[in-house]
Amino acid sequence: MSAQNSAFSWQEDKLVLQIFLQPSTSQNEWYGRHDGRIRIRVTAPPVGNQAN
Repeated sequence: MSAQNSAFSWQEDKLVLQIFLQPSTSQNEWYGRHDGRIRIRVTAPPVGNQAN
């Protein structure tokens, strides 16, 4: 799998994760993948209608 299609990549000694964050859910959880990114659901609502 190429780095462009992966939910993670290495940049020198740093691990870079591609995240899709879904706010205002019923529980905090890792929820699989969304468009090639890691999908994480959080109970916190967006602040000021902006991303968390």
